[in-house]
Amino acid sequence: MKTTLRLFFLALYCLGSLAGQAQSSATGMWQRLPIELQQLVKGTGSPKLQGFAKARPQETVYLPGQSVYYEWKDGKWADAITYVSTYNEQGMPLQIMASDSVTQVPLGRVSFTYDAQGRLTLYQIEVWLGTAWVNYSQYRLTFDTHNDITSSSLYTWMNNAWVLTDGNRITVTRNGAGVWQEMIMETLQPNGSFINTSRQQYTIVNNRHTEIVNQIWQNNAWVNATREINIEWADFNAQQYTSYIEQTWGNNTWQNAFRHTFSYPGNGSSVEVTENWSGTAWVNATRLSLLNDAQHNLTNNREEIWQGAAWVITSETRYLIKYGDNNRVLRTVEQQLTPGTTTFMNVSRTNNSNFQAFSVTATRLALRENQGSLYPNPAAEAATLEVSGLRETTPLQAEIMNSLGQVVRTQQVQPRQGTLRATLNLQKLAGGMYFIRLRTSEGAVLRQLLHR
Repeated sequence: MKTTLRLFFLALYCLGSLAGQAQSSATGMWQRLPIELQQLVKGTGSPKLQGFAKARPQETVYLPGQSVYYEWKDGKWADAITYVSTYNEQGMPLQIMASDSVTQVPLGRVSFTYDAQGRLTLYQIEVWLGTAWVNYSQYRLTFDTHNDITSSSLYTWMNNAWVLTDGNRITVTRNGAGVWQEMIMETLQPNGSFINTSRQQYTIVNNRHTEIVNQIWQNNAWVNATREINIEWADFNAQQYTSYIEQTWGNNTWQNAFRHTFSYPGNGSSVEVTENWSGTAWVNATRLSLLNDAQHNLTNNREEIWQGAAWVITSETRYLIKYGDNNRVLRTVEQQLTPGTTTFMNVSRTNNSNFQAFSVTATRLALRENQGSLYPNPAAEAATLEVSGLRETTPLQAEIMNSLGQVVRTQQVQPRQGTLRATLNLQKLAGGMYFIRLRTSEGAVLRQLLHR
């Protein structure tokens, strides 16, 4: 189970298959979206989550109308992209357009649509192909009266029409107080039908979850996968844990795997310690620290492992933020720790300008999700699995399962500095629907893949 307050930019989730230059251009463009703009649209569009919004007092926020993003290459800042943003009265983005900062040639743009409750219901990506804007993909969302996502649909522009290429349906059962009792996810099949994919069942005490059982659909039945027990809450409404124990299902019994303990230093910061079960005792394994400054902006993302009798940093990204009046973020420099040293190297820089003031009621989203991206999808000979924010430094096992949930192929994959990018071999597999499962210390990443 993954707990995070920051999600990767939504457009990356829905980038489908588009051949040639348009695909390369669009993917690179949105991967380089500045962190400030990523945060504007965090969370709303993830189809595999339970979301909780907690209102804070009305406040004035200052959002950039323009952001220029640079990458550090060969000892200098290069490859600048300019992002121009427009917003509605609530400070939510209506459109973000990217262009080359030197030539001013457009690269792509994403447009956002909201319903009367301010929920993101559609965003559309277009790419610039020299003389005109060309549709790329659409992502559509529906919600229930509790503001939980009930469906997510990815449409790809093909042959001058929007074609449904991926989708999920989510059915939630609640008790009388509106607390989740069960969540079932179904996934769209090539024939247009939906099949069960995953289920979560919740034990509720005093309208708080004390246990969560995670199951997958296999051989036309629900099969146990993992569960979280002994859940203690720091803030249930915000889904902030104090601790829980994660168990895996094997040999028809639950077996201890990990224990997670959380602390919250303030300003939205969090520290998560994960311990492994040795068979007789809990042993320190990893520690993840997300540290914010007084303005609630992320300054450090640090991952550590327990070696000997001390924590040793395995990777760290830090953000050097320069503020202007009214806490405007004028510049952010992203740096990454060089492995085995105490030296930080530049990665990217964002300069913000043309600020606009908005008086809004802020919300905080705390989400549980299985992250990761899989592309191209559909795929023929191979597909690439990408997962970020991992704590593991040792090899993991990726499983390719058929539509019945049977493992047909396994492949060892190696995370590096918290990120996994692995090419999965699909050769000699029959065409059809498959699921890619990656078991991590924070739960299983499960992605659907159409092999052709």
